[in-house]
Amino acid sequence: MKRFLGLIIIIGLISATFLITKRHQVESSNRDVELVIDYSSLAEKEQIDLLIKLKDLGVKSVALEQESLRSLEAKNRITYYSGRELNFLSRFLSQDKDFDIDRLYIMGDNEVLSRLKDLLVTRLGEGRVERSGDFLLISDWKDKYLDIPLYFDSEVLAKLKGLGFNLIPRIAADNSVEEFREIINRLPHFDKVIFSGDNVVAYPKELAKTAKILKTNGITLGIIEPFIAYQQGANQLARNINLNAVRVHSLQQEELAKLGIEKTIDRYFKAVYERNVRVLYLKPFDERADTIKVIKGLAEKLRKSGYHLEVAQPFKELEDNKRLKLIVGLSLIAIISLLLTFYSSKLAYLCFGLGALALVGLYIFNQQLTLELIALKTAIIFPLVTFIYLLNRIKGEGTLINCYKLFIKGTMMTISGGILIQGLLVDREYLLQVAQFRGIKLAFLLPLILSTIYYLYFKYGNLEDLKQDISKLLTRKISIQDIIVVAVLIIGGIIYLSRTGNNPIIPVTSFEIQVRKLLEDILVIRPRFKSFLLGHPLLILGIYLSFKEKRYLWLLLLGLIGQITILNTFSHLHTPFIVSLFRVLIGVGLGGVIGGGLVCVVKLISRYRDKSLF
Repeated sequence: MKRFLGLIIIIGLISATFLITKRHQVESSNRDVELVIDYSSLAEKEQIDLLIKLKDLGVKSVALEQESLRSLEAKNRITYYSGRELNFLSRFLSQDKDFDIDRLYIMGDNEVLSRLKDLLVTRLGEGRVERSGDFLLISDWKDKYLDIPLYFDSEVLAKLKGLGFNLIPRIAADNSVEEFREIINRLPHFDKVIFSGDNVVAYPKELAKTAKILKTNGITLGIIEPFIAYQQGANQLARNINLNAVRVHSLQQEELAKLGIEKTIDRYFKAVYERNVRVLYLKPFDERADTIKVIKGLAEKLRKSGYHLEVAQPFKELEDNKRLKLIVGLSLIAIISLLLTFYSSKLAYLCFGLGALALVGLYIFNQQLTLELIALKTAIIFPLVTFIYLLNRIKGEGTLINCYKLFIKGTMMTISGGILIQGLLVDREYLLQVAQFRGIKLAFLLPLILSTIYYLYFKYGNLEDLKQDISKLLTRKISIQDIIVVAVLIIGGIIYLSRTGNNPIIPVTSFEIQVRKLLEDILVIRPRFKSFLLGHPLLILGIYLSFKEKRYLWLLLLGLIGQITILNTFSHLHTPFIVSLFRVLIGVGLGGVIGGGLVCVVKLISRYRDKSLF
């Protein structure tokens, strides 16, 4: 039975490795990165004349937003005043004109006003917009009307075409499906769109129509990274157009001054290298020399790393190896069954048989949901597997070398779980972060709970002894030390859970940001703090002390945080597997060094006190 289950596990790992290799081939074959400059920001900084220079540096495309009343006034195409403002001016100039305070009065070239009237009537209704002499009037106006998207500037479009730039229109979410279709028909050829606003056009009711327009015209969707600007409907729209999409990274204008030239280059580069971003949305610095330095430095760094400054293309289709993924799923059931063989062979047979039947049934019913559930179970089970292995292997001579050997073996088991997770969820949806690993908080919490239960079973063996110890604990007098320990555990637990997931409750501190930056400068790929500063050192210390005395086995529970973090690292599926693997290995190496140092410190303190530390 054990040999059979072991064979299934090995085949599952081989299958997962094969699937990951196929994904790596798709990632590595897509090396085109598109540099896009924001036209509005360039105009605002009075750096439009840099366009030719930026093109020579590698900028291929220009993002252009629709004009609004506010932007037209900034370009001196129109002037507008509220009725209240005109009444004030009228009295100041001693004129007897009376203007309606609920109206906006727009002045400008007759041709411009006529075009604005047609567009605003479509948006606001016939009765709200009218011409009166030299004015275009908007009744019951609100300040938000100044930002209504209207049209793309034909002069700018002609200029960009003449300079040989690709156009990427920023089409506002306020546009209706009909307006979206009309915009596409009017604009010169373009192959990519990035929507502006909190959602994509026609979300949620007519998203299918938006998808049809994009598919008909062969237009690629630019998906802004969600932590930059989450757009509702973007992921669903990407699915509706068969993932004809690319990931986009951008910076807010105010961030540029804070980051400076080098940090801005690093941030854009890491988006490409660590998160499979293929479109970099650039904005100018206040100083034109800095704008050139950033784009030149970024272009050079990308080229040196093997990327090409071309028009970005979506990732190629990944073959859906359903059978191999099913084998990977079966390997997890085999691992659970293998654990049960130590207690009951019949129970192990039953577990594998029923588990395999349930897996196949669910897989036929809903493949993606089944794979996500198996991936979550893998993230929960593997730390427990590693914990059980360590508890049962702490025997014999407790040298530091033996301690390291056991730590490495346990860590390799956990890494194999990460390989299974990656193999199960090999799909373009995860590369684009259209879909994500679900259940991150459960994957952080449940392994600790299950491992604690097993630890209590391992320590006591029966329920009566456990009840007696709990009773003694509850009936004894509470000391200040007890209160401190409980407080530390509660606060630590809150911080532990609140700093997990895609949207952590507790933000990263400025000090931590500085330390992260230092590590990135030294190591290029930064390991996770929870692994190399907390989990791995505590696990090494726990193993070492447990070789001496079994009463230190509880430290292994704290050390599991590092193993859980390893699986969490592999659960970032938009990150290339190689990057995740190096992040884990660097964390293991640093954690090993810190853990060894911690053991030495404990030994010195114990010698000084002439007794155990705890």
